[in-house]
Amino acid sequence: MEGQKSKRPTILELYTQGKTVKEITKALSVTKWTVYRTIQRFNEAGETSDRPRSGRPRSMRTPLLKKSVREKIRNNPKRSVQKMANECNCSTRMMGRLVHDDLGLKSYQFRKAQLLSDVNKKRRIEKCKKLRERFRDGRHLDILFTDERSKAIQTWLRTISRDNLPYGWPASSPDLNPMDFSIWSILESKACVKPHKSLEVLRASLFREWHLIPQEVLSASSDCFYKRLSSCIQAKGDIFEGLV
Repeated sequence: MEGQKSKRPTILELYTQGKTVKEITKALSVTKWTVYRTIQRFNEAGETSDRPRSGRPRSMRTPLLKKSVREKIRNNPKRSVQKMANECNCSTRMMGRLVHDDLGLKSYQFRKAQLLSDVNKKRRIEKCKKLRERFRDGRHLDILFTDERSKAIQTWLRTISRDNLPYGWPASSPDLNPMDFSIWSILESKACVKPHKSLEVLRASLFREWHLIPQEVLSASSDCFYKRLSSCIQAKGDIFEGLV
C-alpha cells in the first residue's frame, strides 16, 4: 500500500502530460484503480493524500505498546488480558485485539480436571470397555446415575435393583457421570446466580430448578455417557474432553 501511495505524484505528472490511464498503469506497474482514484482525489480536493477515515484511530495500539505487551507475555505467559489491560490503562477489549490481531497470539483458560495416574488410566480403560460391552444396544439409558457414594444411597440402590456393577465405577471419572459433566453445571447456572441466605433456601432452589430441567436434556446427557466411554478408551484412559 505504501508503494502505491509513493507513486501518486508521478501518476499526476504523467496525467498532466496527457498520458492515458492504460499508459500510466503500464509505466508504473500500478493498478487502474490506483490511477483512477489518484486522479479523482486530485480533481476533487487538489491533493492526493487520503481522505479522513471514519471511526476512532488506533491511538493506543502503538508499536511501543505492542512491544511492551509482547515482553510482558514473554516474561509471564500466564499473565491475563484483564491484568495487562489494567497495567496499560486501556480497555480489556482493546488489549484482547492487540494480543490476538496484532501479536497473533491466542489466549487460553485453565480448566479444572481430575488428576489421573498411570494406574488410574489403565483401570479406566478396562472398566470403560466392560461398561461399553454391558450397556450396548441402548441399555445405558436404563442406568440410574448418582453422585453420592454414602452407605445410605448404596443400601437404597440395592433395595430397588440387583443389577449393580460387580467391578465398580471407574475411579477419578467425573467426566463419565452425566451428573458431573452436565446436570450439576445446569443447576449451578440456574440456582446459584445469586447468594442464598441459608442452606435450606439453596436446597429449595436446587430442587425447583431440577424439576424445570426438560426431559430431553436429561435424556441427551445420559445418552452422552455411552459415547464418552468410547472417547475415554480412545484417549487411552486420559482426559478426553477435546475428543467429545
